[in-house]
Amino acid sequence: MNTSLSLRYFIELCMILPATAVSILPVYYSRKVRKSLLFSLLGIMLIVVIAGGALLCSICGVRSNTVIFLSMIVFFLAYHLCFDVSLPKKAFCFANATMLCGFATTYTTFLTAHEEIGNTDVVYKVSSGLICLGTALLVCLIFSRTLIVKFPDLLETESLDSAWKVLMLAPILTALAVIWMKPVSAENIMTGRLRPICLVVLWAIPLVALFLYHIFWWLSKKMTKTAQLQQSYDLLQMEEKQY
Repeated sequence: MNTSLSLRYFIELCMILPATAVSILPVYYSRKVRKSLLFSLLGIMLIVVIAGGALLCSICGVRSNTVIFLSMIVFFLAYHLCFDVSLPKKAFCFANATMLCGFATTYTTFLTAHEEIGNTDVVYKVSSGLICLGTALLVCLIFSRTLIVKFPDLLETESLDSAWKVLMLAPILTALAVIWMKPVSAENIMTGRLRPICLVVLWAIPLVALFLYHIFWWLSKKMTKTAQLQQSYDLLQMEEKQY
């Protein structure tokens, strides 16, 4: 067993950690299971996927992307069973996590291209893997307030319940686009000015998403306030008719 290669796969698969946090934070207080059971199940699944996946990749030559894709299916099934929100809302939050961590991976590929040239393995070097993990954590930190405070408000807004089937498509399509944009090889990135341009432009993806989430939250609060005022007005009219 190649210990160095296993470590590199282990670091790359640790990207599942920030993705898990981003997907759980908005729906944490809507859980259907006890907190102890949730974290026990989560801990077991993460250990099996990250540690076991690293060994599988290094020994059998399986790509880390294959392990991540298969684990996403299992995680979403567990996610669906553990939280009491509608399926479109779960798909939105889960796809948002995939989008943000997919951005971190794609951005790191451009950022560390000069170091990855000549890397014949289909896994980041240790330094690049740590940069990727750090980028994901930075993005999670930027979105933390939105995930903890504003997303739960959005999920509880009854007037939006019928809209989530459409809204969930936005992070799903963006996540697919971000994954599709990831370059095949580091050599291609170093062509002309492609790398410096992409290092600037790519940040538009999370920043625009954050801006739209804030606008969406602000509109939902306005809609809720308007509905409450209308309800109060209707109640006053009924009282006036009675008297």
